[in-house]
Amino acid sequence: MPPGIGDISWIYSKLAGLGRPLRIEVADSGPRRALPYLKLLPLVKEARYVKTPNPAKMRNGDKARPWWHPDVLIARANKGEAIPIDLNGWLEAGNRIEGFMPEAPTVHHYEIVLTTDCPLRTRLACAGDSTWPRFICFYCANSDTVRRWHGWKPAQWAALARMLMQEYDFNGIVLLGAEWDRSFANEVYGVFEVQTLNLVGQLELAETLLVLRNALYLVAFPSGIPILATVMSRPTLMFYPESLTGLMTSWVPPDVLQDGTYKAMHFCDPQQVFEWIRDGYRLENREESPRA
Repeated sequence: MPPGIGDISWIYSKLAGLGRPLRIEVADSGPRRALPYLKLLPLVKEARYVKTPNPAKMRNGDKARPWWHPDVLIARANKGEAIPIDLNGWLEAGNRIEGFMPEAPTVHHYEIVLTTDCPLRTRLACAGDSTWPRFICFYCANSDTVRRWHGWKPAQWAALARMLMQEYDFNGIVLLGAEWDRSFANEVYGVFEVQTLNLVGQLELAETLLVLRNALYLVAFPSGIPILATVMSRPTLMFYPESLTGLMTSWVPPDVLQDGTYKAMHFCDPQQVFEWIRDGYRLENREESPRA
């Protein structure tokens, strides 16, 4: 499989419908977040990194054929080889995920095993304490992604935070992200004028998901974290660059797409995002207590 947790989530939503134990090999490239995520999935009995090409980047010759092509399956089975799986090209072309391997049901809201006794290294008691009972999360990416995708600068994140805090009675904004996002997150944190908790680079993946499970809303760049938020049916707005327009809704669970729990946008003015949360999603009518 590709190494991205979002890429794997799409694949797992197809394989989970088979109801069989899975042995998964992940291309050993990019940030190593795959195995911590796979350990949270009950059907995954074995998972490891292997030195193999990333299936999402196989685009030439025989490797370009769909992995479920009978000739590919037979040839690899005869050699005792793993089957390379990739949905990225399919979804980026705007094809709905249900149409990929249509004979297998798509499990959009599959089980992610999160225990509330995991050792949270944060003063935000996301497993049930009432210290910060009402908060919104931002997942702001890193400087390289912002540059390549023409994403928001710190001032734009700060503007949205200010509008949300003026409109709603929140405890504050929680910044989430991985270690490689820390530098840009520190820039964002440095210009905020509202109560903010910067947890970027401080949490394990399971801890991040526990925080999201208790958040009232998530605003994020396109990555695995907001994808997993939709699996857990958490309210999410995800930004996309123009180059990924076909991906904006092709993988999204139909229920959260239809009821507005999920919203896809190109990077735009913070005012537009605020107005969607207030007038489109109508957050004031949907606010939930944090989930235990």
